[in-house]
Amino acid sequence: EEKNMADIIYVFRSRNETMAFADVLKRSGIRNTVVNTPRECMSGCGISVKITMQDMGRVNGIFGAFPYKSTFQGRFSFEKIGIKTKVVKIGN
Repeated sequence: EEKNMADIIYVFRSRNETMAFADVLKRSGIRNTVVNTPRECMSGCGISVKITMQDMGRVNGIFGAFPYKSTFQGRFSFEKIGIKTKVVKIGN
């Protein structure tokens, strides 16, 4: 039985920064989805950028060079378990 892999979401307070980050990832060939921020994150502008766990290393490298992160709130692992959503902050 395959374990359900968590996704990673990047949360910003600014919708513009969220959309810019999604665009940079797309142009770098990384699939991502703009999603509603889970209420468990308790912050943000309402939308976040979701990536797969497998892409996290590449995305972190791109994020390091991303110039628009004054409103960055953090990265979170995000996993649906039945009807519950498990959200855990990663790093700082």
